[in-house]
Amino acid sequence: MPLLLEKNAFEKLLGFFFKAKSDGKEKQFISKIQHKDPKVAAAFSKFDDVIVDRYSTLKRTLTAAGMDTSELDDFMDQYYN
Repeated sequence: MPLLLEKNAFEKLLGFFFKAKSDGKEKQFISKIQHKDPKVAAAFSKFDDVIVDRYSTLKRTLTAAGMDTSELDDFMDQYYN
């Protein structure tokens, strides 16, 4: 049961993060977490950087293969532009 609770808590944190991201308030979200748990805040900050890096790599790969990137573009437009 504790593992299930941890999974649900993590899913909620991700949901809160992406909601804040879509509102342009991810820095405030991370700052609030920083006061309670600096390690978690650092993880979310790194997570944000990794998404942008992986998006760039995936977009280049899909484009080079002539594949559609519209879903990926929509996700990035919603949360990162």
